[in-house]
Amino acid sequence: MPPASLPSAPRSAARWAASLVSTAVGLSGAALVRLVDADAALRIIHGTCALAHRLFELDVRLRDDNPGGYRRGSYVFVILNQTSLLETFLLPWLAPVPYRIIVNIEYALMPIFGWSSVPLGARVVVRQWPAQAKRAIRRAIADLRRGDSYIISIEGRRSPDGALQPYKKGAVVMAIEAEATIVPVILRGARERLPFGAWRVQPGPVEVHLLPAIDTRGLTYEDRDMLVARLRALASMNLADAPNDTV
Repeated sequence: MPPASLPSAPRSAARWAASLVSTAVGLSGAALVRLVDADAALRIIHGTCALAHRLFELDVRLRDDNPGGYRRGSYVFVILNQTSLLETFLLPWLAPVPYRIIVNIEYALMPIFGWSSVPLGARVVVRQWPAQAKRAIRRAIADLRRGDSYIISIEGRRSPDGALQPYKKGAVVMAIEAEATIVPVILRGARERLPFGAWRVQPGPVEVHLLPAIDTRGLTYEDRDMLVARLRALASMNLADAPNDTV
């Protein structure tokens, strides 16, 4: 089947406007609800993202290799590849349990997405202030030890060309120290729908793939490089045969 054509500029602008308005309303509501019911807040976030998927005519599919569910313990959902701005509407949608994120101060100051992240439980890191950044990470580890979960990109930024970027160790170290379960996540099709630097979204399929969970119990700080290498190998293997336009 040939790929869908790009929508016109006016139609694309209207879709972005509608998605931003609905996201502002949805995330604000989720932030308020989270004060009393984290699960209900997550359902609002999922619904907000699903509305954005419909607005952009995305066929988003979830593939989960963990049929046992996510009932007990804390999880670190590690995003193994980032290539598109569309992930803004994919990463919150993939979470099967209430979650937190770690954001830099620049993101936290961004209208809508950044402003809502703090009341939704984000830990803010000021990279220019190393002592504060270390405290924020220690608090995130304490969150995990209390049973919270996190969504973290192991690359830390979007890839401009789709190639894997250097992997950082922070997510792995957090998981090891908290003995949290790592769930590796692969995203397919997002770059084809919205490449780096583009703004018009091409309708079509996107897949969010939750790979088999990795138990970190018994691992130590000395195992961090091994675990990072394992995650990169998983990414390379799972992305090697990905089709260009379909998932």
